[in-house]
Amino acid sequence: MKISVGNLSQTVKEDELKKLFSSYGEVSAVHIKRDKKTNVSLGYGSVEMADKDAEKAIKGLNDKDVDGKKIVLIDAEKLQAQNQEKNWDKSGGTGKIHGQKSGGFSGSTVRRSGGGGRGK
Repeated sequence: MKISVGNLSQTVKEDELKKLFSSYGEVSAVHIKRDKKTNVSLGYGSVEMADKDAEKAIKGLNDKDVDGKKIVLIDAEKLQAQNQEKNWDKSGGTGKIHGQKSGGFSGSTVRRSGGGGRGK
């Protein structure tokens, strides 16, 4: 299971996170998201471990103080599902088509998001 880890201090390193989660079982991967230019931690990442161990880790470590900040843990699949629901709600269920009016197309061209832009 992949666990999303949020509210990390910028000083926490991958090996420290691995050591913390290892008390709940074998950790297969640890990743802290970093800025591409400065390599400074963005304050979130992920840890991968067996499902049973991951569930124990989430229960045991959620809201635990790590380097002065209370970390937040959630099953990454649940987080992704929540984000997809939010995006669907924001788009109004229209499939992200811009310029569509409730009465139909009325002969106008519909611009879809994600286009090349700038005349491409």
